[in-house]
Amino acid sequence: MLNGLSLIGVLAGASRALDESTISQLILAVRRSGFCLFSIPREVPLESLAHRLGNPVASVPGQYTVDIIRPKSKEESRPGTLSFIHGTDSFPFHTETAHWRHPVDWVILRCISPGAGNRPTLLIDGWSLALDKAKQNQLTQGLMVVRSGSRSFLAPLAKWHESRLLFRHDSACMRPASKYDVPALRILESAIAHAKQTAITWEPEQCVVFDNRRIFHSRAVSSISDPDRQLERVYVVREGD
Repeated sequence: MLNGLSLIGVLAGASRALDESTISQLILAVRRSGFCLFSIPREVPLESLAHRLGNPVASVPGQYTVDIIRPKSKEESRPGTLSFIHGTDSFPFHTETAHWRHPVDWVILRCISPGAGNRPTLLIDGWSLALDKAKQNQLTQGLMVVRSGSRSFLAPLAKWHESRLLFRHDSACMRPASKYDVPALRILESAIAHAKQTAITWEPEQCVVFDNRRIFHSRAVSSISDPDRQLERVYVVREGD
């Protein structure tokens, strides 16, 4: 069962996909539930939707804002990425752009092809994690070394914003700054391991928008090779969120 508001059928045509009412429903759904699942035709550029939700930003400066992502072998992946560590296997739960000083607010994914393995994307709502106040505060105090290219900086796993936690987590680029910071990471990993998951089983043109500072996501395992699994991805920065 999906907890996010479903708009499947509402975005049935290009003319409706970006109308004011639909965009308002989408934004409300993401704010309320952390994500929204719907379908949007391929003829509607994903960048157009991103512009209606905020400011689309490229994953690599100077490149296109729409990425095509697929399972990659370790050999064809950049060092320091989840693909370099895990190859075509499943990914651990993480947030996007954790190696940026200011991670993106929202992420849009749209399915081009679900792939031969038909592997789902998994979501966990960070605001539903079993974290008492003491554990929440520990997440905001434990510092991680965040590797960003040739440089590194310190950042906590979470920070408070308007009485809510905003998360930053990616095992590919983050490690505890000292032995005193290890418990914070263990707390988050344990909470994620015991959390309820939502599975998105992809179909062509299916799309999800999720709050990247709230929702952890992962790629599930596939029993067969699926290099034909392709998703479009756009990062969105929102003003005022």
